[in-house]
Amino acid sequence: MPEHHRPWKRWAAYAAFALASFLFALRQTLPVQAIAERLEVEAAAAGWQLRTADVAPAGLVGLRMDAVTLESADGARIPLEQVTAKLRLLPLLIGRRSLDFDLRLWDGRVAGLLEQARGSRRIEAKVEGLNLGRAAAMRKLAHVDLAGTANGDLSLALNEREPAKSTGRLDLTVAQAAINGGEVPVAAMGGGALTLPRIGLGTITAKAEVKDGKAVFDALSAKGGEDLEAESEGLYFVVQERLAQAPLFGRARLRFRDAFWQKGGTAGLRGITELALAPGRGPDGSYGLQLFGTLSNPQTRPAPAPGR
Repeated sequence: MPEHHRPWKRWAAYAAFALASFLFALRQTLPVQAIAERLEVEAAAAGWQLRTADVAPAGLVGLRMDAVTLESADGARIPLEQVTAKLRLLPLLIGRRSLDFDLRLWDGRVAGLLEQARGSRRIEAKVEGLNLGRAAAMRKLAHVDLAGTANGDLSLALNEREPAKSTGRLDLTVAQAAINGGEVPVAAMGGGALTLPRIGLGTITAKAEVKDGKAVFDALSAKGGEDLEAESEGLYFVVQERLAQAPLFGRARLRFRDAFWQKGGTAGLRGITELALAPGRGPDGSYGLQLFGTLSNPQTRPAPAPGR
């Protein structure tokens, strides 16, 4: 058929040119500074102060921020080398706000997807090579200095209206894990705390599945360490909109290796530890703990094994 009998080709070319021009103009005129200021406002509303050294466009509709710092009111500080966020356009057509994110921090990265719809939220994340030794903010949560390299995946679809319908999965490992010192509060000590030396934990494994309104851990353990091994029993938390405040329940067992008590700095610690954890001591020399509190403020107390 002669070319002049195919006008649709010309119209298709015009449409493609118009779309390309629109997308180019959209990227070039994207108000990245205004978006960054809006993010600062949103962070402040959530209790965080956000600062960044440089802001630039990324992708068609997105921005890249370099040398970012997040700081909470209680002093927790998270430095990020780079933050990239790109808005997905197609989900907007069905009423979903969706963006891809890529965070570079602690010598590694966390990349994935965030999506918000009416009554639901979804997060998909992949963790690669996070150096926990650089994670100063973790000290606020765990009260100790952690070491190790974290890798894993997280998938969570949170139903805000009916949390029991939420689904998800966590699969995380921390290689060469250790506690490099710190203080752990112990309820049996009347609000006091145990001062810890370095404790080698080996490999930490965390696997959990979200169903029926609970995130149940199939495994949460530290094995292969030269000083201590630990394993959870029946651990779960209740899924809710504010995950940081999600109630936490479960048990754990600790076993100190004999070689640990031969290390320098543990002479006085052994007596204190055995006294504080005595109510949870089992026939095999391990110690049982009851876990409670919330995800952002987990707590423990000695507890004997069921049936003891």
